[in-house]
This record gives sequence, C-alpha cells and structure tokens, in this order.
Amino acid sequence: MTAKNYSKTVKKPSDPVVVLVHGAGAGLDSGFLVAAKAGFEARGLTVIGVEFDYMIQARAAGKRRPPPAVAGLVVELREVVEALGKPVVIVGKSMGGRIASMLAASDGMPANVLAVSVLGYPFHPTSKPHQLRVQHFEQIQVPLMIFQGSRDPFGRAAEIQPLFAASSWPGTIELHWLESGDHDFQPTRRSGKSREDLLDEALDATVTWMQQRLAERLGR
Repeated sequence: MTAKNYSKTVKKPSDPVVVLVHGAGAGLDSGFLVAAKAGFEARGLTVIGVEFDYMIQARAAGKRRPPPAVAGLVVELREVVEALGKPVVIVGKSMGGRIASMLAASDGMPANVLAVSVLGYPFHPTSKPHQLRVQHFEQIQVPLMIFQGSRDPFGRAAEIQPLFAASSWPGTIELHWLESGDHDFQPTRRSGKSREDLLDEALDATVTWMQQRLAERLGR
C-alpha cells in the first residue's frame, strides 16, 4: 500500500501524528479531506494522508472503483500504521473511519495507535437501518470519537441515539452530534451555519478530545 505523506516535520518522536484516511468513493483530494487536513495543520497537528490501493489504481485508470472487502482494507491500514513507527491518532472519513475502528478492535492492532476519530460513521447502508456496522464496537481497545451529522442518512440522530443508550460498549466510545449536518457535514439553510462551521466544530472538538484522552493514556 502507498502512503502519501503531506506532513510537516514531526518535532518530537513522542508527538502523535494524525493519520487521515479517506472514504469509499473519494480520495484524499476530495474537498472535504483537503479542508480537514488544512484545518488540522492550522491547529498545530502533523497530518499523514493515506490512500488505499484501490483508490490509487482508480485514479491512475481515470475510473472509479468500488472498495474491496473491508478485511483486506484493515490489513492495508495496519501495514501503513506499523511502518510509521510513531504514535498516531487515526482520523477516518466514513468508510476510512469504519476501517480504523475495525483495526482498533482487532487482535493485531498496532501498539502505536493511541485513538481513533471518525468524521461521519457509516452506521448502516442508506435506507437499510437494520444492517448495522457496529458489531466490533465492544472490542475497540482505544478511545473512539465519532462526529456525526444529525441528518446523516448513514445514521441519523433519531436512529443512533437509542442505539448508544442501549449498548454495552466501552465508555471510551463517544459521539458528538453536528446539528443539522448530513454525511459531509452540510447543514440546512435554516440552521444558519455552513459546512465550514460544522467542520470547524468537529476539528476543534477533535483537538480538545485528543488532548484529554492522550493525556490520560500517556499519563501526562
């Protein structure tokens, strides 16, 4: 697998870096992830962008390709994270976040993964709310934060809030709702907000959450 490194120089070997992983249909050059990367760097974080092989091949061929089986993508992400050899927080968009959460729940989770954040979790396929993708949540071994638009067709607030309330998932799994946002954090006009506002809200909350959780994990 090829890892694309857009990062600044890491100041200290112990500083965690953000590993940014794309969703199913768009790579790191999507407007959403370009903005997310710039936002994280503006907040003082080092960002390493990762693309899966199928996305790299699709770009080379000039034709979209569906992602392969998720188990293979978990292996790809594991190989990249292990090769980095630095403490990391994985931030995934949609499918990328699902893969990162599955890696965090696996027996072979790399020791350098400190936490996972998801920008729009695909809780279920659209229009199929009973086909949930949360079976691995009980096994997640690191803090997990999910940022979810309340109108997200892959998991609306009305569907997911009861799911969290009834679950026996670890207390280190958290959910932050972005009011009126969809899967790409686009809010309604009536909300008076923009997608940039909701993305900024998510990035600010991510940084605060990282500081709190990593301080606990690293004993700082």
